[in-house]
Amino acid sequence: MRRTIHVVVLAMIATLLTALIGTPGSAQSPGLANGIPYAGTETGNFSTVPTGYTDGQTIQLSGNFDANIGINDVTFYEESSVGSNDYEVAGTDEANTYGNAYLNNFVVHDGRKIFAKVSEGPHVDEVTEVYTQAAQAEPSCIDDGNLSTTPTIIAEGQTVKISANFPNAQALKQVTFFKKDGTNSVSIGTDESNSSGNAYLNYQVDATQEVYARSSDNHCTETATLTPVAINPESFPQTGALATSPTSFYDGRSITVNANFPSGTVGITLFKETDPGVWTAVAQKTSNSSGDASFSSYQVNGTQKLFALTSTGNRTEVDTLTPKAPNDVTGGPSTLGNRVIYVTTNNGGTPTTKGVDYEGKTVLVEGGVETETLDLETIAVRGNSTADKPKKPYKFKFEDKYSPFGMPEDKTWVLLANYLDWTLVRSMVAWDLGSIFDTPAALKWYPRSQFTELFINGKYMGSYQLVESIKISDDRVDIKPKWGTIIENDPHWATDGVPGFKGVSGMNYAWKDPDEFKFFDPEECAEEEAEPECVDPEGLTIEKIDKMKDKIKAFETVLYGANGTKDWSKITDFANLPPAEDWTSYLDMDSAVDYYLTREFTKDNDADFFRSNFFHINDVRANWSVFPIVDKFFMGPIWDFDRSAGANTKSGTSNPLPTGWWIRGNGSPTHDTNKIHWFTRITKDPRFLNRLHDRWAEVRDEMAATFVGDGVARGPAVSRAVTKLGGTTSYDLGKQVAANDWARWPADSSRMAHRASTYSGELTWLRNWYKDRFVWMDNELKKTPPPIP
Repeated sequence: MRRTIHVVVLAMIATLLTALIGTPGSAQSPGLANGIPYAGTETGNFSTVPTGYTDGQTIQLSGNFDANIGINDVTFYEESSVGSNDYEVAGTDEANTYGNAYLNNFVVHDGRKIFAKVSEGPHVDEVTEVYTQAAQAEPSCIDDGNLSTTPTIIAEGQTVKISANFPNAQALKQVTFFKKDGTNSVSIGTDESNSSGNAYLNYQVDATQEVYARSSDNHCTETATLTPVAINPESFPQTGALATSPTSFYDGRSITVNANFPSGTVGITLFKETDPGVWTAVAQKTSNSSGDASFSSYQVNGTQKLFALTSTGNRTEVDTLTPKAPNDVTGGPSTLGNRVIYVTTNNGGTPTTKGVDYEGKTVLVEGGVETETLDLETIAVRGNSTADKPKKPYKFKFEDKYSPFGMPEDKTWVLLANYLDWTLVRSMVAWDLGSIFDTPAALKWYPRSQFTELFINGKYMGSYQLVESIKISDDRVDIKPKWGTIIENDPHWATDGVPGFKGVSGMNYAWKDPDEFKFFDPEECAEEEAEPECVDPEGLTIEKIDKMKDKIKAFETVLYGANGTKDWSKITDFANLPPAEDWTSYLDMDSAVDYYLTREFTKDNDADFFRSNFFHINDVRANWSVFPIVDKFFMGPIWDFDRSAGANTKSGTSNPLPTGWWIRGNGSPTHDTNKIHWFTRITKDPRFLNRLHDRWAEVRDEMAATFVGDGVARGPAVSRAVTKLGGTTSYDLGKQVAANDWARWPADSSRMAHRASTYSGELTWLRNWYKDRFVWMDNELKKTPPPIP
């Protein structure tokens, strides 16, 4: 996923690196060592809560400094043995804005000395006084407080609110809550009492136990026994009712649960059956004077039973919540295709703005067979220019890996809207090229996809293409997870908050995967076989960025020459060209040839490296000074073809014709990359043109069968794609899906112009364009020797 990266993040990472590896001449702070004597400038004081305690009791330590020490770490030290003056680290805490730091759950060792020391920042040498632990047989306290819990009826494992109530004189005191463990008392939490002398603690009760509270002024409450009971609705009289708002809701949706009792202000706990006969408290409220309590933002996950119980022992009826599945919809087209995805978002909203993620539920239906309800970690708007269109493309992430419509399982997917393409099939047809060029030596992998129709929150959204997202994975771009990198040419990297830079050629390079900063400990992650925290495809480090930048700049320097005007057609002696000065040493030739053919044949709008062009490297650490280089750049995968194959501009002008070269210095006239991208130089190299000539000879028969057919205009590629649109062997059902989409998204000012007035006419026009494109390229690429542009 992409997230905004600010300069401050880089500064933070640099600071962390400095902290770990140090600066020249620096030494480790004495505050982080064991076995040290008491030393430093004494500016603070030391105290404990409570001030009286027994040997072995768990207490809280307080190191109190002036506020000017800043929010820095304070380390607590304890003698290793009585009188040794040899101190070991007992724990650390970050000082608050008042200069105070605390260490909870410290076990008393009678007679040992303890102190606290500022262990970072400009006040690193400041210490508190030395404090000697002095245990008592029975520490005394003033017993003038009382203890209560909400609710009073406690289920095992339930979190309750413990209230310690002292006289006003104990206002604004540190209050520590304890549980008794035999003769010892163990701290379970702290709170500062309010102006009325009351302090509170949320505490999970797992078994019967005695608890009490003690203030820093040695006032204490009585000891209360918390006794959890097995909750059984039948054990309590029913006097109330339970209702939901709304009464009908989708699975995963947040609703309001209302508990209604006759009258009176009482504590009310909402219980859910988590296993047969096992009731777990999920929320607590105090009813109003009418006896009513509302539990808002209650999220429903599947069918479940609920009831509410008052602190006085009365309950509502047991209510079974039965949510609707995402595919429980009304409305939409009367005839759908064979594949449909139904999505409901947990908050009921439909994603419309890029950068806003929604959680949700989904059901996938294929051939009338529906899946169980699946959790969605994310559905959100994606894309650049397409994100601004009425029909939104989405990123689509399952909570767990899943195999949708028979494709290899994964969590992350893309739902392409194909809004600009009236045929809806240009991307699918282009990926037919991927199957032709899908060889281990060339493109290696192309995204697999299936057509589907989409509902969100019960509303029909049209035809979509569920596509494998581009990422580092064994089933996708199979490169090293820790050291591999995928780069995209994309000018939006700065506004999208993605790490990127502008190369010496003027082109934009953005990190596609990984694209999120993740700090790795250099020592822990030094080994190649480091454990999962170091092998994270989402983890982008400064080291990866720097190494990839260096490689791109090195490649560009060779490809374009020192002054940016290198002409590879002028080189006459390639046999004696030093490897360090040869672009083919750094970029794999076969992948460049196949990538070029797919982009040139389709004439897609962004083929001139303006955006949505990708290349990758297996290991950014590859040594590029020893030849032959093992890890070169590889082109691919191919992506983004909705504006290919003669797609009209908004004005209806031809853009472009099926004749003529497209990425040899031409391309879109509105793109500032059309005369500077890599292939404007590479296609002048006779070695590349010869390999292109040979590769075309290898694939031309399959290309002819795919795009021309039996010598007629209607080649099978478009027809196959339309059949896939419906999801069955029925071509007519594919046309029906297109009709559904046309009805949902009629023409508007942001959409490309029609080529024909009917869907069949659009398809005929597209078939003819591919046929004419093949004929023109075939004539050009059969020429021997291949002409240099």
